[in-house]
Amino acid sequence: MFWFIIIFVALLLIFGFLVMAVAIQGAPFVPTSRKKMAVIKRFACAQPKAKVADLGSGDGRLMVAIAKSGIIVHGYEINPGLIFISRLWIRLLGLQKKALVYNKSFWNVDLSSYDVVVVYGIDYIMERLEKKLLKELKPGARAISNNFKFPNWKYREKKDRIFLYIK
Repeated sequence: MFWFIIIFVALLLIFGFLVMAVAIQGAPFVPTSRKKMAVIKRFACAQPKAKVADLGSGDGRLMVAIAKSGIIVHGYEINPGLIFISRLWIRLLGLQKKALVYNKSFWNVDLSSYDVVVVYGIDYIMERLEKKLLKELKPGARAISNNFKFPNWKYREKKDRIFLYIK
């Protein structure tokens, strides 16, 4: 039993290192706090039939919180370790019908079918993402950014460095 625990802990450490050390493009993984997730959920004002996209969905914690509310959420993530963690949580919680994670860059996704788009990006992508969202989102769609503002789009509301934009 002792060796099993040692091997299990070693595998967890190796896996954790791989998640953090995977050399990929994009923003580094920074988990969203529970406090900020509550603000994001409030800003989303999503109805049960709404569709939410989480761009750079990380470990899936925001997706799980949204899916638990009965709302369909799709995550786009390019880090295979984080995708594994997300899918594991979704499966363990039985949320497969509400939450889906795609191993895909959101830059290559048409976002026009989403009612709400959430992103915890990084400063240097925000101008390009702003143009993409303004081009693709339908009128009335909500964009929620954690920590980084869009450079030209005026936000409707701000709380705890969470910015709400409405097209």
